Amino acid sequence: MFLSIIIPVYNCDKYLEDCLKSCLKQDVPVDDYEILCINDGSTDNSADILAKYSKKYNKVKVYTQENKGVSAARNVGLDHSRGHYIMFVDGDDLIRKDVLGYLFDILRETNTSRLFIGAFRADSKIIDSMNGRVPKPNYSYDNLLWCNLFQRDLIEKHHLRFNEDLTHSEDIMFVNDYKSFYDDFDSFPETVYYYRQHTHSAMNDKNSETLLKMLISYVKIVDICKNRMSDKVFRKDLNYLFWNKHMIKLMYFIPELTMGDRKLILNLMKSSGPFLRIDKTHKIDRSLKKSIQRSNALRRIEIAVYANALGAHLIVLRRKISDSRFGKIIKHPKRFIKNPVRFLKSLH
Repeated sequence: MFLSIIIPVYNCDKYLEDCLKSCLKQDVPVDDYEILCINDGSTDNSADILAKYSKKYNKVKVYTQENKGVSAARNVGLDHSRGHYIMFVDGDDLIRKDVLGYLFDILRETNTSRLFIGAFRADSKIIDSMNGRVPKPNYSYDNLLWCNLFQRDLIEKHHLRFNEDLTHSEDIMFVNDYKSFYDDFDSFPETVYYYRQHTHSAMNDKNSETLLKMLISYVKIVDICKNRMSDKVFRKDLNYLFWNKHMIKLMYFIPELTMGDRKLILNLMKSSGPFLRIDKTHKIDRSLKKSIQRSNALRRIEIAVYANALGAHLIVLRRKISDSRFGKIIKHPKRFIKNPVRFLKSLH
């Protein structure tokens, strides 16, 4: 068995059949790969669709659990996988038809620890109108789970699994953990993965329970990163970048919360002490050490400002001005002066 495709499924019956069809319409022998679908307690018609496909295709294997979240579902897939390589696909996304033959040729030739693939991110209408046309990748970021294929033996060697306590960014953490051990990779620059962009994501659903859960998850992440700074197993540079990215996200979204929820997040951060430690017993690159110290100071100031209601409102106002056309012109005056019409069109 060369490849295991792991698909966590939760209430995605609208897109699930298209996802499964794209995984099945491939140009490789049927015995060379398997499709593992983990039904994470779906309450729509997803279970019926999975039953139909597993009955018709032997390669489609279905595992059912009560709703535990996407991390738990992916971990079940890893526990039952048999492929030399692992590919993760979400139940509402697609992969390019007849593409596995290209990927298998690269993987067999290189035996790389990780294959980085191109992705196309767009809303459903655009993806459904492709009609077999392969667009150029517009979303290539090697920390994204679905932009990578991984060697399963290496995952098992280091007992890598998804953190089931996290509701957000658990996939990026998994990739970072993998890269701490194996950062060599090959790439296939063409579009392989089609990611459906939904308007109801947490980023667009501010002031919601989902947003609060996301920020609680980010607090847990920065706490994990803090504790890993003195751990020889994990790469310090990746750990710092992951910490810094999620501290920035915390600072960005905290003002969107109600005052009560904002206090909850700030109290969680205060109790966990989110700032990175610099353990003198382990050598850290001088530039990295300065970056950590600078980031620690900046985040302390931001947290102090956010603790004050007026300060938080002023930051929201500054950000709105910065995100406006006027703010973009101030930020990029040379580009605006060079071609005002093209610059303003690029802001849409």
